[in-house]
Amino acid sequence: MPPDVLQRLNIRAMRMEVPFVPENQHATYHGGVMLEIEEELRRLHAHNVTVLAEFGTGPAPQPLGRPRPHLDAEGVMLDGKMDHVWLPEWDGEFKAQVKHLISELGWPKGPITGVMLWNEPWEGHSISGWQADMLRYRELYKLMGEAVHEAEAQAGVQVLVGGCDSHTNTLDKLFPDGSMEFLPYLDFCSIHYQGLQSPAHFMIWRDRQEREGRVLIFDTESWVANTDDRYAGVVAANHTAGYDRAMGVYGGNVVDVLSHRRVRMVDVWTPEGRKQQPARLGAYTLAASVGAVQQFIGDRPFRKVLFERGLPWVFVFDGMRDDPGDGTVVVLGDLEALFTGGLALWSRTATTQQAGQRLQLLEQLRSSKIPQEQAQIQEQLAQRHPYTDAKLIIPAEGDAPFAMYDFQGNRLPAQQDGTIVVPLDHRGFFLRATDGKAASFAKLLQALDQSQVRGLEPVHIVLRDFLKPVDDGATLRLELTSHHNQPIDGELRIEIDGLEINPPGRLKLKPRQVQLLEIPVRGQPRPDNEYLTTVVFDAGDLGMAVHHESMHVNRIIHRSIAIDGNLEDWQGAYTQTVAASGTATRTLTEAAWLPFEKFTPRGQNNFASAWLAYDQDYFYFAARITDDSVDPGTLRFASAMTICSFTLK
Repeated sequence: MPPDVLQRLNIRAMRMEVPFVPENQHATYHGGVMLEIEEELRRLHAHNVTVLAEFGTGPAPQPLGRPRPHLDAEGVMLDGKMDHVWLPEWDGEFKAQVKHLISELGWPKGPITGVMLWNEPWEGHSISGWQADMLRYRELYKLMGEAVHEAEAQAGVQVLVGGCDSHTNTLDKLFPDGSMEFLPYLDFCSIHYQGLQSPAHFMIWRDRQEREGRVLIFDTESWVANTDDRYAGVVAANHTAGYDRAMGVYGGNVVDVLSHRRVRMVDVWTPEGRKQQPARLGAYTLAASVGAVQQFIGDRPFRKVLFERGLPWVFVFDGMRDDPGDGTVVVLGDLEALFTGGLALWSRTATTQQAGQRLQLLEQLRSSKIPQEQAQIQEQLAQRHPYTDAKLIIPAEGDAPFAMYDFQGNRLPAQQDGTIVVPLDHRGFFLRATDGKAASFAKLLQALDQSQVRGLEPVHIVLRDFLKPVDDGATLRLELTSHHNQPIDGELRIEIDGLEINPPGRLKLKPRQVQLLEIPVRGQPRPDNEYLTTVVFDAGDLGMAVHHESMHVNRIIHRSIAIDGNLEDWQGAYTQTVAASGTATRTLTEAAWLPFEKFTPRGQNNFASAWLAYDQDYFYFAARITDDSVDPGTLRFASAMTICSFTLK
């Protein structure tokens, strides 16, 4: 985006690609490109926008005189991405270019506060032309780090070094041998599309003593909040997960600019004929959301999740410059809707309306005798639906010194009954003290502690497998977590197919309490070790919570097994079955990291049964797999075929 647009949106940091252009090879081009880059960096500095400079591909000489893709089995070049990494003979000039740019325009002289090497330098190949190996990456990365350290010592600048664009790639590239050689050159780890999977908890990075200390976590590309209603929740949640910088949006969805600093041109008709001129810049509705997040969150430090247990998510940010009245609270109901994959806590909690529908489906499932109908019902039960009609009611009687703002920063009025009602769904809503006083922000937090949740299942239910045989002392272990700030009570009902159980009846839970229960079960074992379980907690006017799950005896038998391919030794072992049904798809992260790769969703209807055993010397594993998909195989040798079996010791 243009510097003045970034400043108007209150955005103070950006990532900027810087190509390596050898001066000795392209003197004229080098001068023009570097002059343009340096001028743009100075404009950004004048608008108080800092830059993370990403060094990478350019017109540097290539082996064989051209970029190369991978080859197929016949030695023919494949379509797709190519390797744009330059020859090692140009490494000295690369280091000199980095050092020059940092010395001239590093912080505080200029806007550059950090450097990184290449966009998404995955092993194998990547969207930005990295296909060299990790050894080559380490060579270039160390040269870049040395250039920055030398510039800091000689030019008085302060610039961070980092990159790799995922924490797994950072570990692969810089720490594959377990040594800490590159730790002094890792001031930050950049990540793309990792959502709540943050490496902020890595002890070696967290406790780092070199240079600035802790390795920072920068989200430098995660285009997952590209609508105005998702942005506030994504940024707030990312900071909660340990991010030091959170982006979450593609700039072209904020204003109509092109990528890589290109200017959009339009045709205009003049008396002299058709001409091209830069297009007038337009903004999308997401721009208002970006401005609101920068205004209300910005650089405010994340303090805590207010409700340590249960929903909704209430993220508390402290004020800027240690101003206790300048804090911000973000309320979010449905975190799973923003970060799919079941990684968010409480993601299985549904609305009370959805819980009632789930109970009806379970009754249909138990009464159905038609396998096809049962499969359709199970598919419906597995679906997750958006939250609707759930809300958080905050007391705000009289002239309450705080207010709610929507995801675009618009102040929303309180209700006539003296409450603030926050919808609980995928949208993030802001709460702020209206007078900027510390006492007012404290009153806001107190009001949140007294708030009432409506429309969500009253408790979150977790079941844990049996640890003993069902005919020899098994117990069903339950964990109930209250979503309410007030005491609740309700009736607990449990049904397990083929087993007897006597639940305790009515239960009382304190505010936000986690209640652990162990209830004996009795019955005869099933050969498939599958026990469909339904748990209902009915809290009256607060609605009901409904949970269903197949339970198993999770136990490894003590037995010596003959490794001969015969399953007779496994008689009496507890079966663990994994079934695959529906359509296989790739994850959001996989799609974002490798968008150029072809992927064909495949239907599956396969399953596997596995058994585990142990004795004094060995751990045994056996599996029987039903899978009709075609395996592409691996290396084949025409002269021999080897069949092997093994035991882990």
